[in-house]
Amino acid sequence: MLPDTGAPTKDYEQGLANFTEKEFVDLTLLIGAINVWNRLSVGFRSVHPHETKNRH
Repeated sequence: MLPDTGAPTKDYEQGLANFTEKEFVDLTLLIGAINVWNRLSVGFRSVHPHETKNRH
């Protein structure tokens, strides 16, 4: 589990090799925000607008 192992150094170094530090932080925050949006959508049983339009 992540709390026991932490983020692997190899993965962290690879991220910094491909992005500036600011880009890496921005990407991490974006991934976190998308994760929250997805969890809220599932929890509230949200339906994609395309699916809603095709139901009528």
